[in-house]
Amino acid sequence: MERGGLGLALAVTLAFAFAGCKPDVAALDRTDLQSALAADATLDEALTKADEAERARLDDDAANILKRAHPDADRAVSQAEALSPRSPWGKKERDALVALEHDRKDELDRYEKALRSGDLDEKLTALKKQLELERRAKAIAEEVARGP
Repeated sequence: MERGGLGLALAVTLAFAFAGCKPDVAALDRTDLQSALAADATLDEALTKADEAERARLDDDAANILKRAHPDADRAVSQAEALSPRSPWGKKERDALVALEHDRKDELDRYEKALRSGDLDEKLTALKKQLELERRAKAIAEEVARGP
């Protein structure tokens, strides 16, 4: 989780505590989730670049982009796992995001291997998996934007 998201959540919680009010925990969760989704967006940029290179038939370049994306994947997993949701909705979205980030990280190596192999069936399978992961990422981002 980025420091800004944590700081904002803490400031809002403290403001409500001093005012004698109960904070909207789902709103706090939403802020935290949006911060973690920013790390996913960075990973997604690398995946998009790899897809573009693959479409240009530059499979080795695409594979190299994926190899360099591992730190982005690690960061996305870490930020998702670091979330501490306060609401049932936040917990559900955190779990979905953690699962997505682990799947994205796991698929990096498979996608890279498929690109280097030159095997069309292997590449097609990897691309289908990437499409499925992209749909999941979009659905989670939309759910977080919509809120509980």
